[in-house]
Amino acid sequence: MSKPLWHVIEDPAFIITVYAGIVIIMMLIGAIAIYVITQSIFDSALASLPPIFIALIMVAAKMAIKRNEVALYPDKIVIIRGNEKRELPIYAITRVRVRPVINTVRIRGVRFIPTFNVPRLSTWSVTFMSGNEELVKVWINENELDRLRSVINKICRERLLCINIENALLS
Repeated sequence: MSKPLWHVIEDPAFIITVYAGIVIIMMLIGAIAIYVITQSIFDSALASLPPIFIALIMVAAKMAIKRNEVALYPDKIVIIRGNEKRELPIYAITRVRVRPVINTVRIRGVRFIPTFNVPRLSTWSVTFMSGNEELVKVWINENELDRLRSVINKICRERLLCINIENALLS
């Protein structure tokens, strides 16, 4: 099998673990702040219960989520979702829908740090569609999105296909 033009593995368990870690850190900061203000361990423990339950629910939910993998080849797309593998011809993709999930704030015209040192942290939800059917949905970062756009443009030029890339940006 030849090397894929674009390949991404989305592991939601990792993403959920990161978010659960952020919730736990915020809970600890909140508990310390409440203890400093009230001098009561009971109040700080009581205020920490909801974030603890949220983090536990997130950790439990990651066990039920399937891992997605998408590979684009010049002539086909390979989709692996959990243990299920699908291979479709490249012309089965009619459009790719792109939506922002997490957008970082950017200030135009202001440079405190050179731009090559600032990571692009935006996360995008990319849905591969065949007609009105969703084939697979993955979350990717902005650099992967740029690579995907260039690969789709290359496939369209070489194969004379038209894969529509829909941008559903929030205004």
